[in-house]
Amino acid sequence: MEKVMSGRGRGLNFAKETACDTQKDWLKEVALSRTGIAIFCFLLRPDAMANQLAYRPETPPHPDRLWLWEKHVYLDEFRRSWLPIVIKSNGKFQVIMRQKDVILGDSMTPSQLVPYELPLMWQLYPEERYRSSNSEFWQIVYHIKFKDDEDMLLELLDSE
Repeated sequence: MEKVMSGRGRGLNFAKETACDTQKDWLKEVALSRTGIAIFCFLLRPDAMANQLAYRPETPPHPDRLWLWEKHVYLDEFRRSWLPIVIKSNGKFQVIMRQKDVILGDSMTPSQLVPYELPLMWQLYPEERYRSSNSEFWQIVYHIKFKDDEDMLLELLDSE
């Protein structure tokens, strides 16, 4: 037997508590009211609540090397593909490297390597940094894996 608590509004003021036989869902968004305030239905299972651990993002090891395979696709030493997302704002140059499995085409040949705003290769250095093929340093701002999504934010450091 489970308890159902329903509530509405931003503060979730619970209006009623009833018994229910459903077994599966923990949290269901039932509907949106006409004012845009959500109405929620919480299904509480007393036997399982204490045993359920919160999912926390992992901090995976950084790739040792990332090199350009084809335009907008980098590979690491385990042949995992990383897709760059360039962010330029407030005088900062940042790149989110998102690990996604993609179908790889042929690698680029030296004649195909036209000027590109990102380095051809990054090499992991101490102090949470990468050194690029053009000798610039990139700081690892964060690197997380949450469920199946892995992201690493790199920021170009000012040349010294």
